[in-house]
Amino acid sequence: MRAVAKSAEPEIASAPWYSPAWIEEVARGAPPAFDRAFIRWRELYRAACEQRDAARRIVDDPGLRDRRQKEMAEQREREARREIELLLNRAQSTEADFYTYRYLANEGFIPGYNFPRLPVRTLVSGATEAHAIDRARFLGLTEFGLGNVIYFEGRKHRVAGCVMPAGGIEARISRTKLCLACGYIHPRDEAAADVCVHCGTRLDASTMEFPQALFEQPTVRATRWQRISSEEEERAREGYHVTTHFRFPAGLPARDLALSEGEEGEPLLEVRYVPQAEIWRINHGWRRSADHNGFVIDTNTGAWQRQSDDDDEPNGTTPRAVRGQIRPYVSDTRNLLLVRATAEERDEDFLRTLAYSLRRAIQLDYQIEEQEIQVELIGSEKQRRIILWEAAEGGIGVWERLIEEPGAFAGLARTALGLLHFDPATGDEKRDWTEKCVAACYDCLLSYANQLDHRHLDRHGVCDFLVRLAGSKPVKADGRTYDEQYAWLRSGPTRPLHSSVRFSITFTRESSAFPISPNTPQRPMYSFNPISTTSAVRSPGCACSSTGRITRARRYRIVGPASLSKIGDTASS
Repeated sequence: MRAVAKSAEPEIASAPWYSPAWIEEVARGAPPAFDRAFIRWRELYRAACEQRDAARRIVDDPGLRDRRQKEMAEQREREARREIELLLNRAQSTEADFYTYRYLANEGFIPGYNFPRLPVRTLVSGATEAHAIDRARFLGLTEFGLGNVIYFEGRKHRVAGCVMPAGGIEARISRTKLCLACGYIHPRDEAAADVCVHCGTRLDASTMEFPQALFEQPTVRATRWQRISSEEEERAREGYHVTTHFRFPAGLPARDLALSEGEEGEPLLEVRYVPQAEIWRINHGWRRSADHNGFVIDTNTGAWQRQSDDDDEPNGTTPRAVRGQIRPYVSDTRNLLLVRATAEERDEDFLRTLAYSLRRAIQLDYQIEEQEIQVELIGSEKQRRIILWEAAEGGIGVWERLIEEPGAFAGLARTALGLLHFDPATGDEKRDWTEKCVAACYDCLLSYANQLDHRHLDRHGVCDFLVRLAGSKPVKADGRTYDEQYAWLRSGPTRPLHSSVRFSITFTRESSAFPISPNTPQRPMYSFNPISTTSAVRSPGCACSSTGRITRARRYRIVGPASLSKIGDTASS
């Protein structure tokens, strides 16, 4: 592996994830990663066997006289046996859903760009055999959501339940804090945070949401359905209330870019590129619901239960152990681009139009397909941003070029002006387009994918801004770059921060990955027994930047020697 990496070192040496230790980590992590890749298969196989055995016991029960119950048990047994045949790949076909190499590619263990990585699955029983339908994670969250209708082989199927994980549902339930100001997510152990890690907003009842029962979208079962009422059709058409959130990776620094019309001018656009960020999508319930407080599940059978105002269960069963407020979610790693228009206050229509204008311009300038980039708005008020991520498997490498090439965003603005039927140089409207395109048309902004936003799109609202952006130039960010900061720290072991405070830091390139996890001191802090020293610890509190000015980009707090016991210990104030 080292020989292969060495041959490609000129190309990968600058990648943020590459280091000499990375090769050893990959080699040591391969066996447990191979084992983890089969966790989902084991759960599916175990659940199918349990369903088969439970149905068989009902069929063989001599004391049960209810013929309808026995017929339904026989049907469940047939479905379970079909699922087992599917999981064991008895068809001996390379096109089967659980062909070994296809399955490992889907689970992300081996490369497989022809198949969706870590897909969401639904199991559907056909006339003679079971089928597994795969969808990409972000699409499958809604397409295979509770009660949704699936059309397969000319028949209607409805998602009725999920495959329960081994050990029950409680082990898979987690809680999280969602910052309503910027959209950042604080999952699991980070849910104890009082201040948003990204924007510094204090998290209270007015600035956060605190769901207590997030459940990663499992494999679901869809049952054949003869009649679907008009109310159910309407509810499925309206869809779910789904929110998008993001989280930055540990150890990989974000890269920032500011664009303004001149050296002294106010910034027009602030851009942040985050490689390998986590994108989370959470299903809060039906859009027509009043509270958006999730769903109800029978923790014994995995059947999604009806809310009190809906009709009865289709199979007539009575739930024995019900858990409410369940919010299914999916997450994946994607390269992320956050864009904020800073010149002046912008309304919602402006931001939506700008978002789709930039996406269309990126499609043309970099020759990529519409479905390879996803764009949304995230956050609120001053933290309202455009969020773009690479939806294509394996990424497309566009965000890094936008950050590195000085005239990239100015070029996008000119391309967008041309798309919106304006002269890229002057912003004047092109001849004959005044009546052809009043606000937006399918030649510029409209598409099938953004039809829910059509009423918000108005090309005239972004024209002036794009003209200014076309003449903008990158502005050097305040403070030092990563390399400059490293050189500054190496130039002298101590630097004055305040008349009574001095830093003593031994700083090496291998141990200086930013951002570091909360409440973790940089290591090694010192290699001697200090008489009086301080430690820089990342914290949700305020902080000093490398130039000594207060900043929110990297937050640290100062802790005294009483809080430090030895090198590498977690400090607390």
